[in-house]
Amino acid sequence: MSQLDELKEEVSWYKAIFLALFAADASVIAWLFNRFEDASDAQLWMATFAIATLSLMLIFIHIKAFKRIKKMESL
Repeated sequence: MSQLDELKEEVSWYKAIFLALFAADASVIAWLFNRFEDASDAQLWMATFAIATLSLMLIFIHIKAFKRIKKMESL
């Protein structure tokens, strides 16, 4: 398998991971908005932590994917 094909496959995996993380992040945000008044303080803190963690993971995956895309352009 050529290096270009390997990079394409890696970017494809990053895209799938990105979409799954985005869906999870959006779900937690929606839960937080829907349950804000009824949730306990612990649940609010855990949801906030989950949103922050998922958002940082999204940024990390985005950066890694675009590094691979830039690498493909140079091949």
